[in-house]
Amino acid sequence: MLRPNSNLDMNILTNVIEKLRITFVIFVPAIMLLVCDYLESNTNHIVYLETLRIVCSGGDAMVPSTILRFVQYVSSTCKVYNLYGPAESTMACIYHLVNNDDLISGLIPIGRPLANYHCYILDEYLQPVANNENGELFIGGAGVFAGYLNRDDLSVQVLHNIRRLTGQDGKYYKTGDLVKYNLNGEIIFVGREDYQIKLRGMRIEVGEVEQTILHSPLEVSSCVVVKRCYEQTHQEYLLAYVRMKNRHTNDELLINELREYCQLQLPQYMIPAMFITVDQFKLNANGKIDRKQLPQPDFSQLLNSINNKNYIEPQTELEIQIHDLWCQVLNHEKISLNSDFFSLGGTSLLVMKLYYYYKTKFHSIIMNISCLFDNRTIKLQAQLIQRMQQQHAWPVVKFYGDLAQHQFGLSKEMWGNLVENIQMIYHCGAMVNHLKGYVEHRAANVNGTLEIIRLAVSSSHKMKINYISTLSVQSVKGEEDCYQSMETTNGYVQSKWVAEKIMQQAKESGLSVTIFRPGMISWCTTTGCFNEQDWLYRLFAGLIHIRVAPDINSYLDLTPVDYVSKKIVQLGQQSRIPLKSIYAIHNKNKMITFKSIWCTICRTINPMRSPEYVELNVWKGKLLQMLNNSNNIEQDNLLNGLLLFDINGFDDDAPLNNNNVDVISFPDLIDPVLFAQKLIQKTLT
Repeated sequence: MLRPNSNLDMNILTNVIEKLRITFVIFVPAIMLLVCDYLESNTNHIVYLETLRIVCSGGDAMVPSTILRFVQYVSSTCKVYNLYGPAESTMACIYHLVNNDDLISGLIPIGRPLANYHCYILDEYLQPVANNENGELFIGGAGVFAGYLNRDDLSVQVLHNIRRLTGQDGKYYKTGDLVKYNLNGEIIFVGREDYQIKLRGMRIEVGEVEQTILHSPLEVSSCVVVKRCYEQTHQEYLLAYVRMKNRHTNDELLINELREYCQLQLPQYMIPAMFITVDQFKLNANGKIDRKQLPQPDFSQLLNSINNKNYIEPQTELEIQIHDLWCQVLNHEKISLNSDFFSLGGTSLLVMKLYYYYKTKFHSIIMNISCLFDNRTIKLQAQLIQRMQQQHAWPVVKFYGDLAQHQFGLSKEMWGNLVENIQMIYHCGAMVNHLKGYVEHRAANVNGTLEIIRLAVSSSHKMKINYISTLSVQSVKGEEDCYQSMETTNGYVQSKWVAEKIMQQAKESGLSVTIFRPGMISWCTTTGCFNEQDWLYRLFAGLIHIRVAPDINSYLDLTPVDYVSKKIVQLGQQSRIPLKSIYAIHNKNKMITFKSIWCTICRTINPMRSPEYVELNVWKGKLLQMLNNSNNIEQDNLLNGLLLFDINGFDDDAPLNNNNVDVISFPDLIDPVLFAQKLIQKTLT
């Protein structure tokens, strides 16, 4: 029903609900609030939600005030359900139909189990608790997972057989959630049994943050990490209370060093906003640190330190407008031009709110919300909006389709629009996964190419195709032979080779076709920007994470993305028939070494520290060990990117001596400095 990311745009979301007469939706409470904010500011469009009959909400605690606002915009017969369920129970397993009594009492239950689920609330001795007594929730039934993949140690900790209570064998998932029964036998959510918290939509194990700080070289003797809310701004922050083995005279220097250490070890969302030093922790009756008696933080110091340090006043009219919107969203009086949005307490939900404000205030801009995550200061966002305004005279019209489907899955009207209006095609879309085989790539990369040809031949005018292939097809032996001559095991390369053959056949049949074979594409030479899903980025991002690289002397044939794209557009727009049917674009004559890039990255992080290398097989062993011990999805993605190194290597074959191939080389030696700066900013913040 919705195109990608349009659930973040309240205008599109509510329009789709109204025009398609949607009757059933699932919202997280935060999206529910954004919908309410949008409708309150657009009183002419109250009818948007009148077709809804069932609204489900889950993923976070449901607050009565949110529901009271939301039900004003739906019909009186619309039902609102509160859903509960961790991923280990295949999402929703407990439900509750919200009623007036819940809204009056101010407490909405999570409810009763769905069919084929069973729930028990047990104490620490695995005994049932009485009504209104807190206990831990155990979930059993058909939807409970079998265990964590390759982590039997974790599975044993959370899957329990409680036959003596149930009378039959079966695994019950220990959720870690504290709940209780109300007088009606409904389950009420109380909180977490352990110290796992949610901050700005991210789940954080505070114990992991505490252990990171305790393992720092700064001799921290004890540490407590908690979440606290600053009532004035209603923003939540992660705070770290630390006690040193030896009393330091300069707490500010210590805190700066701790923060820098955490930035190297933890994702941005897990780095404490404040580090507070204490002489002694107060203990409870059991001799443990009493978290309830921790000193109250002075949040004003946090905000002042963020804004007053190197404060830069907004200068232009656009910067002042953006500054005022930031202050409104973040509840600040003033914000420096170079302050980071997330360091000021910004969240993903507040980015959505800011995005909506921008679309309302600057009507002429066409912006993707992801741009706001990449440009996180007032200055950068002002520059972004200025560029968007300048480019508005030539808007890009987007059609969301699927290469693997007939006519890309577009409607007949959209397909006809393309056939009628397009003069030239640059076909660079593809599925790229170097771990999967040809069969998985065929639908998008081969069948999608056939659809491109069908589009071109359907037009009444002559439509030219510029097909972007890959230099790696030249590693396929016997290029002029039939498909059985392939000797490569890379399914992506095989699919591009087959697609090239199809394009060459189309060219022989009279279609205007030019084929481009770019080599390994690198960062932009002017900005340092890069494709975050690219294997090369994930390789060096992963190396930053493990802080050691393999001792290899490989050369990289890299060509900057801005050079490649300009060349393809330039050559593709030639009106004359090109002398050569295939262009190979790469940088074989001025390659850069793997070590020179890694050295630049290391020197950018710490100019006084030399890069570390280990023997290749030792490095692989360390990598596999880290993967086996990892529970962090973001970390696993980086480490898996490193594993691709073993599969891909850096060996791009040189262009074959083929009369039909014109070799175009990047004229300069590529400079990794901007890439290193951008990569470090993305990886360590």
